Amino acid sequence: MKKLIIAITVLIGTATAQKDIKIQLTPLYNGAPAQLNYTYNDVNNVAFKLTRVQFYLDQFQITHDGGQTTSLNTTDNVLLSDYPDTDHIIGNANINTVESIAFNLGVNSAYNHDDPSTYSVNHPLSNQSPSMHWGWSFGYKFIVLEGEVDTDGDGVFETAMQSHVIGNEFERTITLNISNSITDANETIIRLNYDIAGWLGSMDLANFGVNHGGGSKNEEIADNTVNFNVFSEGTTNSIIAPTQIDASLSYNGTEVNYTSKEKLNKIEILDLSGKLVYSSPINNSNGIIPFSAKNQLYIVRLSSNNGSYSEKLKM
Repeated sequence: MKKLIIAITVLIGTATAQKDIKIQLTPLYNGAPAQLNYTYNDVNNVAFKLTRVQFYLDQFQITHDGGQTTSLNTTDNVLLSDYPDTDHIIGNANINTVESIAFNLGVNSAYNHDDPSTYSVNHPLSNQSPSMHWGWSFGYKFIVLEGEVDTDGDGVFETAMQSHVIGNEFERTITLNISNSITDANETIIRLNYDIAGWLGSMDLANFGVNHGGGSKNEEIADNTVNFNVFSEGTTNSIIAPTQIDASLSYNGTEVNYTSKEKLNKIEILDLSGKLVYSSPINNSNGIIPFSAKNQLYIVRLSSNNGSYSEKLKM
């Protein structure tokens, strides 16, 4: 009987084992690894560079292990992403196989107007440098995107582009199916990608300017979180980011023109949901691909043996 009691105790202990729940975030730009201070082109072919990307996630709800639901929705579970960090422990729970995850972009209204000085120095809601807070009446900065734009095409990035999305009305909910979580005795890992190009959507960055607080431009960026599927499930391969090669793309109304400093082996065209609509092997460094569309945004991706390059084009 004593052996049976010990065995049952061990089984119960194993079944209720608490693990660190880790979110691994991978930043992308048009499906390729994102880089700060790298020259991108917006949908109007205006060159710009991203210099700062930060955002808050909270109110996590995880469905796991045959339909069980675990909520991680207190101030202890808030995540502050600061490019290029990737790993965030959001809590501790008995979770093994993750089936889906829901979370909010932003800081919940229950504590959005807290005083950052009341939190411990390592807490995501404490005072940050640079600041992620805009005073108690306004609250935390849900999304921060900053960059520099070459508005006149002379190769000099002379114009500031800033979006600080602030306000309870800009909290957005994301729900994702998860099929490749990993777990061991100590932690369960959920891999997520976020594509910065999705936040920018079809916005004209040459005329974006500096937008702090609310306003139509910041509202559009918040809405783009859902409309352009900024967040998606990551994979094992997405954690190790491939190299971004030196290449460029353009569209003349009927053809995609591509060029690269190295030999390419594939060109792909995806819609903004990530669905592949065209794929073709290539074996050169520049060329033309016929492609007709109706004034829609697509992601065009070039691949070589050394990496890839992606750009959003209006076609």
